[in-house]
Amino acid sequence: MRALPLLSAAFLAASCLPHAAINPIAVDHNTACTVALNAGDCQAATAHCDHALEFSPDYPDALVNKGLIAMRCDRDTKAARGFFVKALRLNNESAQAYNNLGALELEDGDAGTAEERFLRALKVNPDYHEARFNLAKAYIAQKKPEEAERHLRQLLAVDASNADAQNLLGVLRLEAGDLKEALERFDAAVLLVPDHPGYRFNRGVAYARAGRLEEAKEEFRACLSTQPDSVDCRHNLDVLLKGQ
Repeated sequence: MRALPLLSAAFLAASCLPHAAINPIAVDHNTACTVALNAGDCQAATAHCDHALEFSPDYPDALVNKGLIAMRCDRDTKAARGFFVKALRLNNESAQAYNNLGALELEDGDAGTAEERFLRALKVNPDYHEARFNLAKAYIAQKKPEEAERHLRQLLAVDASNADAQNLLGVLRLEAGDLKEALERFDAAVLLVPDHPGYRFNRGVAYARAGRLEEAKEEFRACLSTQPDSVDCRHNLDVLLKGQ
């Protein structure tokens, strides 16, 4: 029960473009587009991004947001990829476009190409936490847990509040047999987001492996309270209850 790849929205106008300067009104509309996207308002996001591109047709960050609209609202990955590629043609230093293309490639099962995209995003912006987290996921998909751990620890060293990173590092430590750190990481993730069924499930598994069965049951119950149709949580809870 791992998190889906993260996709970032673009806020700022690209710099040093060999094109016409970005119209300030386009910047305002792009910012409003980002706000609407984050709120899940696809209609408003589309309107604002379209207005931004009317004022500045070669605005890379507005194109990145159009790609996100294509993904989140229209479920059209082909169109999304086209917007991200166009943004990179206009600005080959668009970390958001590299990250989002990488996320698409990771979902398509091309972890090697996704890794290259995330590394390129981090070359542009080493503080890009979403790209570093996604890079760790790409390494896991390629069965490179040591590389994944290195990037997760680097991320958590500067942002310990990243619940997904805490959880994913916990999964890696659990798979390595390190129950102590796995539980510490799941504890941190649950403390940050108490109602996340995936974090509760993982902590339940760790408790069960540690022989702390009553605590494991409570975690699976907590998982079911927020996601009643979770087959994994129901199955594990039933197994523990039958073993009483």
